[in-house]
Amino acid sequence: SLVATGIEPTVSADPMHPEFVAVVTQNLMATHNGHTCSKPTVRFSLDGGTTWGSPSHPWGTRCLDIQAGVAWGPGSRLWAANAMGVGGGMALSVTHSDDMGLHWTSPISRSGPRLGSSATPPSPSIPVLRLP
Repeated sequence: SLVATGIEPTVSADPMHPEFVAVVTQNLMATHNGHTCSKPTVRFSLDGGTTWGSPSHPWGTRCLDIQAGVAWGPGSRLWAANAMGVGGGMALSVTHSDDMGLHWTSPISRSGPRLGSSATPPSPSIPVLRLP
């Protein structure tokens, strides 16, 4: 199926090439400790969603995801962001692909006091990186 066991899909179409569509899902899995976590999975369509390619894993197959999203940038670059739990808090990790998920850049992750929430009142499950 499109998202396999994925939940909470985020879909984005390339504004310059609307037939290019990406979806990222959280894919629940149980760890060896019996805790449930998930790994973000991205799939691409080159025909507006009629057919979908194989899954791509921007952060590898590690179990670390809280919430992931995708957005297209200039030059059909797909950006993927992922909120991750780290050391009792959260980090935001960002990566991108220029070749429909065949290759991803090494993720850049940041945590700390500038990582907060976009919700009012604040919600720990909706992270946003606050810039000066």
